[in-house]
Amino acid sequence: MTLPCRPSPYLRALAACALLSACGDDGTNTTDSATMASSSGSESDPSSTSESGSETSDGTTAGSDPSGTASDTMGTTTDPTTDPSTEPTDPSTDPSTDPSTETDPSTTDPLTDSDTDPSTTGPCDAKCSADFHQVLDCNNNVIEQCTGDQGCDPMTLSCINACEAAANNQQSVGCEYYATHMESFKPDGCLAAFVANTWDSPAFIQVEYDGQQLNPGGFGYLPNGAGPNLQYTPFDPNAGIAPGEVVILLLSGPQGQQGQGNCPLPSAFPQSVHTNGTKIASSFKITSDVPVVAYQINPYGGGNTAVT
Repeated sequence: MTLPCRPSPYLRALAACALLSACGDDGTNTTDSATMASSSGSESDPSSTSESGSETSDGTTAGSDPSGTASDTMGTTTDPTTDPSTEPTDPSTDPSTDPSTETDPSTTDPLTDSDTDPSTTGPCDAKCSADFHQVLDCNNNVIEQCTGDQGCDPMTLSCINACEAAANNQQSVGCEYYATHMESFKPDGCLAAFVANTWDSPAFIQVEYDGQQLNPGGFGYLPNGAGPNLQYTPFDPNAGIAPGEVVILLLSGPQGQQGQGNCPLPSAFPQSVHTNGTKIASSFKITSDVPVVAYQINPYGGGNTAVT
């Protein structure tokens, strides 16, 4: 088979073309010529036959047919960009890249990460007990027991003078109170103060009015019973108020019939110390050596339920 010569401006190319034309075709190497053409990438038709017609080049063996599998290297070479078999691994089928197999932080036990419960690693702050008798830790374990006239101080978290500790706590329990005769429907009604000892030792009290010290033994009474059977026992200032007991101090007002707002027994000031209008008046200062709770009532005995 004669190969066509392509025009070329170069002499070497013309000489090569003339040489191939001079060789001609003797009908014996048609298959070789076809094979050379396919391997060199020429434009030979894989379906063409030899000039002598004795042999027909097999396109499937020559490799020039795109469907051939023997020598078509372009068809058998795997292209990673187009071959589906080489596409990146699907994350849904690869357990190493599947996000569902990653550790869920919400299920991580913090105790296994740090081996320590964060709730127990903080400081265990001390505090005072509700009755000021003890210094406690955060688990209510007793650190220090306050006795006698000592109480827990919230500032220093130690046992100090109970009255100072009560003042620092700024609660209703304390050692200093002021009873004031407030305006009421009965101006000369009985003004009384109740003093309850909440401490674990006797409370010794003092009463002062307008700079004058008063003897609470003359107007202090310990109540016994209730209602119509209520009895009064004179208060002994030297014995003090026993723990858990209450003393009633009749501070001012005339003694008279019960149920009319009169004092049932003699008071510190039989004449009322009440002042009408906006004026400066004195109050009864009541102090104790240990924390107590004090209340005032005006008028005391103004009704059947006003006493008890």
